[in-house]
Amino acid sequence: MDHTLIYATGGAAWANIDFTQMSGPFIGCGNCSVTTSTSSTKSGWAVGGGIEYAFTNNWTLKGEYLHVDLGSVSFADNLAAGGFPAASFTHSATLTEDLARVGINYKIPGLTIF
Repeated sequence: MDHTLIYATGGAAWANIDFTQMSGPFIGCGNCSVTTSTSSTKSGWAVGGGIEYAFTNNWTLKGEYLHVDLGSVSFADNLAAGGFPAASFTHSATLTEDLARVGINYKIPGLTIF
C-alpha cells in the first residue's frame, strides 16, 4: 500500500509477578489484619497489530496495540488471632495488560543491519 505498512504480531510473553493482598481489619478483632504476598514468573501470550506510515524516505509514524495475557495467580492464607476461630482467605488476580503505543522512527541512511 505504497507508504503504509499494516501488520499483526504475536508470541510468547513472560513477566515476574509480585502480588500483595491485605485483608482486614475485622469486626470484633480490633485492628487485626493479614497481609500476604506471592512472587513468581508467569508465562503467557501476546497478540496485537499496528500501522506504520512512511511520510518521507527516512521518517515513519506508527501506532500499535498489544494485548498480553499471563493467566492468573492465586494463593490462600489463614488468620487466627485473639482467640477467634481461624479464617481462611483466598486471593486471586487475573494478569492481563492492554498496551497502546505511538511512535516516530528515523531510518539512518546507508545503515544496513543484515
